[in-house]
Amino acid sequence: MVISRSKENISEFAKWKFLVFYFFAGAILTLFVFFRPINHDETYYLISAKSMFFEGKMPYLDFVFHQMPLMLFAYMPVCNFGIYSLFAGRILSCIFLIISYLILSKTFFKDSDSQSKFLFTVLFWLNIFLIDWAVTIKIYSLSILLFSSGIYYYFKFLQEPGKTKYLYPASLFFSLLLFTKIVFALNVLFIILFSVYIILRKRTSGVTGSAIDNKLFFGISKVIMPFLVTLILPAITFWIYLKPDLNKLYFDIYLINSMYLPLTRFSEDFKVFILFFIFPQNLIVSALSFFSFKELMPATTFILINYVLFFSLHLFSRMLTEYHVTFLPLLIVLSVMGYRKLIAERRFPFGKFTPKNALYIILILYIVTSPLSIYHFKQYLFNGKLPPNPVELSYFVNELNGLKGKTVLSSWEGLTAFSNKETIYKENYAVSYIYDFIDPDTKNKYGLISTIDYRRLVTESIPDIIVLDATDNAFLSGMETIIESNYRISFVYKFITVYSKKKNIE
Repeated sequence: MVISRSKENISEFAKWKFLVFYFFAGAILTLFVFFRPINHDETYYLISAKSMFFEGKMPYLDFVFHQMPLMLFAYMPVCNFGIYSLFAGRILSCIFLIISYLILSKTFFKDSDSQSKFLFTVLFWLNIFLIDWAVTIKIYSLSILLFSSGIYYYFKFLQEPGKTKYLYPASLFFSLLLFTKIVFALNVLFIILFSVYIILRKRTSGVTGSAIDNKLFFGISKVIMPFLVTLILPAITFWIYLKPDLNKLYFDIYLINSMYLPLTRFSEDFKVFILFFIFPQNLIVSALSFFSFKELMPATTFILINYVLFFSLHLFSRMLTEYHVTFLPLLIVLSVMGYRKLIAERRFPFGKFTPKNALYIILILYIVTSPLSIYHFKQYLFNGKLPPNPVELSYFVNELNGLKGKTVLSSWEGLTAFSNKETIYKENYAVSYIYDFIDPDTKNKYGLISTIDYRRLVTESIPDIIVLDATDNAFLSGMETIIESNYRISFVYKFITVYSKKKNIE
């Protein structure tokens, strides 16, 4: 009876530890939903979804959209609430992340292995770099959810390769990744090849002679069929609904994303990657995950190769650090596997530590360094200026709505997208970060905007209101003199200056 009661107390204590960290997770998510500075893409995705579902405009046909279309469908339910869409969209991202955590936890960690599950919980929910990006209205939480869901069914297949029925839901989620971001095509290709390998290894084991050919054909067809079905059906659905222009589709999802990626940027991006991603918190995750390389079972091999493929593909990306968030949950899974390997081998770097002491040391270091992993905290240290958070933007929009005038031109269209003014160029701001790299013929062909277009509008005093954001001054930079000759400052909010036509004030 004493032993039974002791086990029950340990179980209850473990539950309380989980509940405490679930509470912290909820508090952290709430904090970031309301106060994390707005990312430029967040408003762009909401604007694009609203344009498609409520204004009848189509991406890759009527306006620029530089990702695959699933993002628009996923966030469509929250795109038409005005300024509150920012809060609703971030809450939806949090829901995606919570479901992903539950799926990964159930896939990799049994309830009986409470220590590993607890370590995963802490590493996941106190990884501030992950939370900082995953709560945004971007592809990260969505792609994490799709990958986690695909892995859940795929690992059922790995445990029982004969049950290829699991490949249908698994391949569906992996295929939807491709319709979220085109670069996942490489991962999908690897998953198909890995599945063929697993099937063939099982079916040809102990088989010789001509029977191998039949086994090979049957095995490959068992893998290819689910992926063909799950790739073609979404493609047909999206194609019928969107009816994209092929040239525009190619430009939007490929050329626009690769237009200015010279190798000379690699050194800059890699420094940023080291500073913002690796140090300090994710260094612990990376160090622990190193020991998972000894686990060469199919599940670990599958994760490692997917991780390496994704990282290699983005090695020269202009946003290497940010894109890496998509696979960070899987890196955390690997780190827990590495920790379990250390425990099994009793190999600790600093003397003889018990597994319990080692766990506490890891968690203390991880928790202490977590505030330093906030991306925008580091950004503030460097430049001191940050975009407004959703709460601040709601105040700004209220002040903007009180001004006279119907049209507004903004250095960042996302600041004014939820006002009662008509924002000029609101749907094409996604190309603005590469406008200097687009040749005139391409601009004319796709109706893209440039600095010349902004200057003309300002010179001719076409917009009633001009918004100049000091944190992102690219589009209206150098036009302050022209603006001040025809406009007058109405109000200043943090780093944002709002001008109105002089005739509207006098």
